[in-house]
Amino acid sequence: LPGPDERLLRQVQRVFVRFAGPVLVGILVGFSSALLIWSIEFVEDGVAEIADVLSLGDAVFLFSVPVGILLAFLIARRFAPEAEGDGVPAAMAALVVRGGRLRLRSWFTKIAATAATLGAGGVGRPGGPIVQIGATVGSV
Repeated sequence: LPGPDERLLRQVQRVFVRFAGPVLVGILVGFSSALLIWSIEFVEDGVAEIADVLSLGDAVFLFSVPVGILLAFLIARRFAPEAEGDGVPAAMAALVVRGGRLRLRSWFTKIAATAATLGAGGVGRPGGPIVQIGATVGSV
């Protein structure tokens, strides 16, 4: 039989795994969300800079939106096809079909593709992509 010290150590380990793991995942998802927002703003700043340099004003969006969407499509198609779309259906499909597993590369891909689309002026919100990014962090 294990001694009292061994039992206490096992209890501490169980508590740590049950509480520290979810807290760590939450922190990583928060940082990932912040990285996504920063990436979108970075692309937006680049588009604004191009508009200023070329004196295009709002006409820059006639070029930046199609380029951003094409870039997002190519990034997602090449590196992680499950990163296409708004993110919620992909996270649900991973839960149901693949036992809750998403590849780590879908994390990088989703951030890059979303930043390209939204930062270039495409219509959307970061909520769906954040769901998929959080699901990826939680599944890894």
